[in-house]
Amino acid sequence: MTTHTLSTGPTTKLATGVAGVELSRRSLFQGAAAMTVPAVLTQYSPTTIPRLRATLEVVQPLAAKVVSDGYGVCAHPAFQRSVYADVDAWMAHLAAMGVKYFRGTYNPSNAGCRAAVVAARKHSVKWLMIVVEESQSGPTDQSVAQTVARVRDIAINAADVCYGIEGVNEPNQNRSSTVPVPLNWAVTATKHQKAIWATAKADPRLARLPIVGPSLHNTAAMQSYTQSAPSGGKYHYLQLKNAGIAGYQTWQGLHAYSNGESPCHRLDDRLDHIYAAFGRGCKVWVTETGFTTATSMGVGQKPASEAAAATYGAQSVLEFAKRGIRVTRYEMLDDVDAGAKDVQESNFGLFRVGTNDAGTWTAKPEVAKLTTLLKGLRDAGPAYVPAKVQLTTHSAASDVQVTVVGRRDGTTKVYLYRGASVWNAATRTAVSVPTTTVTVTDRIGARTITVGTGVVAVSLR
Repeated sequence: MTTHTLSTGPTTKLATGVAGVELSRRSLFQGAAAMTVPAVLTQYSPTTIPRLRATLEVVQPLAAKVVSDGYGVCAHPAFQRSVYADVDAWMAHLAAMGVKYFRGTYNPSNAGCRAAVVAARKHSVKWLMIVVEESQSGPTDQSVAQTVARVRDIAINAADVCYGIEGVNEPNQNRSSTVPVPLNWAVTATKHQKAIWATAKADPRLARLPIVGPSLHNTAAMQSYTQSAPSGGKYHYLQLKNAGIAGYQTWQGLHAYSNGESPCHRLDDRLDHIYAAFGRGCKVWVTETGFTTATSMGVGQKPASEAAAATYGAQSVLEFAKRGIRVTRYEMLDDVDAGAKDVQESNFGLFRVGTNDAGTWTAKPEVAKLTTLLKGLRDAGPAYVPAKVQLTTHSAASDVQVTVVGRRDGTTKVYLYRGASVWNAATRTAVSVPTTTVTVTDRIGARTITVGTGVVAVSLR
């Protein structure tokens, strides 16, 4: 029998058993919408199954508000000739899922972006705003003055919906395969980051917002630590540090795709490089993660089935929150893929799309699981610290994951699931994971809960 040790601290990992993922990011964005779907998160009542009382540990739960507010979805309001053209429709789906924010480029001259400001207000969805355009031949062709102008426009026209401001996306990789990455990419990214910081901090409407540093292209970043002559030079995170970027961000961005594996596969490898550059106290915001469900595709990122993505997607909300990491799912909507499901970039969405018409969008299974989990976690209001609780969990299975979450009303839930892989990414086949039992003991007594790979919520007494 395995005892799952519950440590105190709001960002402490609360259970043994790990899963993970390594992979490169999508090159473009596309967005989606959410539909009303049946609940899938099992809720257990406080009925006690009499058991021998165990020695209880004192546990500091995560705040439900922190967990729910830390989850967002990428979308592309600027892509007005794509499936994202109906901004109000996909924004309404985000709101119906209980998603706190979306991430996407803010361009005040773009009609879709202007419509997104209106829709975000209407549906009470916030926006993590990228304010620097990407380039084919370098980090960006945008001038620092243009970056300053965009931040100022946010203050005037969109401060109420702005959730945070983000710098250059993937400055360490070019969109062109023929032009080498300039060796001053980190200096260029830092110049824009400094402008974002100074402009936002000088305006009281933006001064308290999170400022997110560049999310590097993960494959290029990791290769910079293993190859002798990597693209963009050696040690990418250290380059950012040496350029002085740490003084102009409150969060370090990170892209952490799972390559068809469970949510945190090889995440520690990436975090180690970030912490080596910026220190263990550096806050990390995963601005892209997710799964392509193009199971008929050839080479590229390894896909996951829709069922596997649904399981891993719900788990990721809790896994990243336990580490103190905010997380953004890429992305809201598929592109049209005519049933073939063989185009990697067209199948990252939470929603399938038949055409650009929102009436053709259908929710993948992940939407149902996320909706149930996020709505159960939502706890609107000011920040708070949940009351500590007494608790132990025991299981014969070593991969049971435990997350303790408290609400402002004093109630607490334990979220449980098995962290074993449900999908073989190499063979593209499902893996059957049997259920196990977990004994949850609180101040009233012990209960035995049946747990599989789906998230189970148990109310403490």
